[in-house]
Amino acid sequence: MYIDKSLITERDIENAIDRQPLLVTPYTPLFEVVVLMSQRRYNSQNPCILPGNPSLNDQKHKISSFALVVEAEKLLGIFTERDIVKLAAEGRDIQTLTIGEVMTPDVITLPISSLRDLFGPLFLFRRYKIRHLPIVGDRGELIGIISQDSIRHLVRPTDFLKLKRVSEVMTTPVINAPLTTSVSEIAQLMTIHGVSCVVITQETALEDEESLVCPVGIVTEHDVVQFQALQLNLTQTTVETVMSTPLFLLQPEDSLWTAYQKMQSLQVRRLVVSWDWGKGIGIVTQTNLLQSLELKEMCEVDDTVEKTVKISESHKIQQILNQRIDQQGQLQRSLLRVYENLGNIFATTNISSEIEQSQMQSVLLEIEQMQVLVGKMNQETKDLQKLGQANVDEDETIHPSQTVIEQSMDNEIEENFPKSLPKIATGG
Repeated sequence: MYIDKSLITERDIENAIDRQPLLVTPYTPLFEVVVLMSQRRYNSQNPCILPGNPSLNDQKHKISSFALVVEAEKLLGIFTERDIVKLAAEGRDIQTLTIGEVMTPDVITLPISSLRDLFGPLFLFRRYKIRHLPIVGDRGELIGIISQDSIRHLVRPTDFLKLKRVSEVMTTPVINAPLTTSVSEIAQLMTIHGVSCVVITQETALEDEESLVCPVGIVTEHDVVQFQALQLNLTQTTVETVMSTPLFLLQPEDSLWTAYQKMQSLQVRRLVVSWDWGKGIGIVTQTNLLQSLELKEMCEVDDTVEKTVKISESHKIQQILNQRIDQQGQLQRSLLRVYENLGNIFATTNISSEIEQSQMQSVLLEIEQMQVLVGKMNQETKDLQKLGQANVDEDETIHPSQTVIEQSMDNEIEENFPKSLPKIATGG
C-alpha cells in the first residue's frame, strides 16, 4: 500500500486544515484582494514536514491561491486564481469591481464531523472539479479550509509513487504558445481550455529543414495574479519577459516519486514533461498525483471491503451450517433410536390388538414425518454449502461435506433397521 494509514493520525488530518485562510468581506475592492493573494502571508500552523519538503519557514510564509468571502461569520463565496485569469481573459478592469461581484457563491463545503480521513476531500475535489474545500461546523460556521496543496504536503508516498511512471498520469498534448504571445492571450487560452498553465515554446530550425518546438518556459494562473497585482498591461506584455524559466523537465520514464520530490523542493504545482528532443510535450500536476493516489486507494479499499463482506457472509453461513448439521445429526440419531425400538417391537411382539396397531400406525407416521424433515434439512445444508463456497476465497475452509455425514448416518440406520415390516391392519 502506498500510504500507511496507521501513520496518518488525527493530528495529521488537523494539520491539513488551514484555520487561518484569507478572509475578506463582499465589499472589499477586487484589486485589494488580488494584491493580498499575490503576497506571502504568515501562517502559524505547523505543517507536516516530509523528506524533500521546503523548510518550515518557507511553509509558514505562503501565498494564498484563494480568498473566502464572509459576512457575519457566514461563508458567502470563494474567489480563486482561476477567477482572476477569467477576468483577465475577458479584459475586465479589476480596479472597478468588488469581490462580491465576481465571487463564486454556493460553495461546496464539508462538515468537520464528516472529515474522518483525507480521501473524502480528494473525492470531492474530483467530483466537483475544485481545488479548495471549506470545512464548516455543525451550525455552518467556517472552521478552515483544505486544499490540494495542504494534502500534498501531508501524504506519505512510498513504493506506489516509486513504481508508477510519469507517462501513466501526465496530460498530453498540452496547451502551448510561442514567446511572442501576450499575457492577455495566455489568459484567454487558459480560460478557453480550462487549464491552469500554458507552456511557452521556441521553434528551432534544423539542418534538414525540419524544426523542433522546445519548451522554454511556463506561465501559470498564479503568474497572472502577480501580473494583475503589479498592474502590468496584459495586452502589451509578452510572455518572453515574464515567463518562469528555465524549466526543470521530467522524462516520461521518471517515477512519480521523482515528480513529487521535485514539486516539493521547487514549491510548484506542476512540471513539464519533454521527450524526443521536444517532439513530445506533456505536463504532470499535483492534481494528477493526488488523483492517482486516490484511485489506487479506492481500488484497495473496494477490494478490502469486498473481501471483508465475503468473509463475513461466509462466517455467518458457516455458523448457520454448523447449527443445521448439529440439528440434523440430533434428528437422525432420534430417528435411529425410533427405528431400533420399532425393530425390537417387531422381533419380540405379536401385534394383534387394535390399540397396538393404532400405536404402531402413529409411530410409523412419526417416522415418515421425521424422514421428510431430514430430507429438507439435507437439501438446505447442501444449498448453504454451495453459497458458502461461492463466498470464500480459495484459502478459506468450510465445514466437511455434509454428504459424508449423511452417508454415515444412513448406513447406520440401514444396519439397524429391519429389512421388512409386517403389514399392519388399518381396521377398515
